[in-house]
Amino acid sequence: MDHMLGTETIEVSLDKVCEVGSLRDGGEDPEHVRLLAEIFDSLPPILVHAETMQLIDGVHRLRAAKLRGCKKIRAKVFKGTESEAFVFAVWTNVSHGLPLSLEERKAACLRIIDIHPDWADRRISRVAGISPKTVGNLRRAKGGDPGSRVGQDGRVRPVNSSVGRQRAAELIQANPEQSLRQVARASGVSPETVRDVRRRLLFNEAPVPVGAADERQADALKESQGQHNWRRAMRTLRSDPAMRYSEHGRLLLRILSLHDVEDEEWQKILHAVPEYARPMLGQAAQGCVSLWTSTVRRIENDEEDVKSA
Repeated sequence: MDHMLGTETIEVSLDKVCEVGSLRDGGEDPEHVRLLAEIFDSLPPILVHAETMQLIDGVHRLRAAKLRGCKKIRAKVFKGTESEAFVFAVWTNVSHGLPLSLEERKAACLRIIDIHPDWADRRISRVAGISPKTVGNLRRAKGGDPGSRVGQDGRVRPVNSSVGRQRAAELIQANPEQSLRQVARASGVSPETVRDVRRRLLFNEAPVPVGAADERQADALKESQGQHNWRRAMRTLRSDPAMRYSEHGRLLLRILSLHDVEDEEWQKILHAVPEYARPMLGQAAQGCVSLWTSTVRRIENDEEDVKSA
């Protein structure tokens, strides 16, 4: 949506800015307003919707301007629709400045679901600053679930991949030479799902896993079990004297503890990363994955060597 954000900064009268429909149910923070008033000249411009002059970002800056007795304020304009302006407002208020409360983010999430019911949970979570699991829970509590979702990559995929898996299996059997991406595009599922279907057919298994008609529940259960196993392992390692009273053991515990972050906190951390740095962050994260995967393999190989000795 950045292409809808004007580059020119203009001056607008304070009484022309519309503040109806603020994201902040709890109101503004007076202390924050006073602090901004003291450094007002160095503050960035507010953001308003071009057609309606609805305030998108900068409610505390607007209050600071009024506190100082200003008649006008610097502003940039957003040239999209009102719905697009709301989504952009949520993203900007989550990613910088005084953050929205969890309840305010949940309320914003529900409205985004109304505006874009076809958006994937993970895509909405990136905008609203809450976890994909929370988005899914809010969506189910609200009722109504489209048969397909648009992901962050802009591709449409089914919520329930059973039909797509069956279609992929038919395409693979009809033409085994097709690439994963060709089958994925034709069947409406991801290339990784096609890879799994191909493997299942190779071993004479059904293309749809038994009891996994709704794979989101299976993924959620797997994630929950993984987090439980992680915390149980950390408790055991922290209480082990061999780890606590050796230099390398303490170093390893410190490294592992850096990852002991709740999902909601991870979302807030990721939202603070600038767009231009995200590809580099992805590369760094992938490097960490490779390192820990290699560590797991070494541990498994050591265990096999002990068993065979």
